[in-house]
Amino acid sequence: LEAMIGEKLIMNEAVKQGAEASADEVKQKITEVEKTLSGSMSLDDSLKMQGITRAEFENQVRIQLMIEKMLSREVSVSAEEVANYVQNNAKSMTASTDAERKVEAENLLKGNKISQKFSEWFTKLKESAKIEKYL
Repeated sequence: LEAMIGEKLIMNEAVKQGAEASADEVKQKITEVEKTLSGSMSLDDSLKMQGITRAEFENQVRIQLMIEKMLSREVSVSAEEVANYVQNNAKSMTASTDAERKVEAENLLKGNKISQKFSEWFTKLKESAKIEKYL
C-alpha cells in the first residue's frame, strides 16, 4: 500500500511539473539497461530471477525517469568532482577512454546526488499530501 501511495504521489507531482516520461524515453532507458547486462543474461531472465514482470519494470523505469527529470534541475556536478571520481575509481569503471570515463563519472555522481535529494524531497511530498487510508 505504501509503495502504491508513493508511486501515485510521484506521478501526480511529475504531471504538475511537466516531468512525464514518454514511451520512447522508457524504451531507450530499458535498452541501456539491457546493454549493461553484456550478454551474460537477458533482461527477462534477470527480471524473472528478481520476481518482477516486464510491465512492473517498465513502470519502475518510468517513475525513475520522472524523478530524474524533476530533481536533475536541482543538482549539479562540478568538473573537479568528476576528475576526482575518475582518478579514484578508474580501475572499476567500465568506460575505456578518458572522455567516456568522464561521462560515466558525471552520470554516477549526478545519480547519487539525485538519490540523496529524492529522500529529502519525497519525505516533504508525503508530509504535505493529504492521505487517508481506509482498510
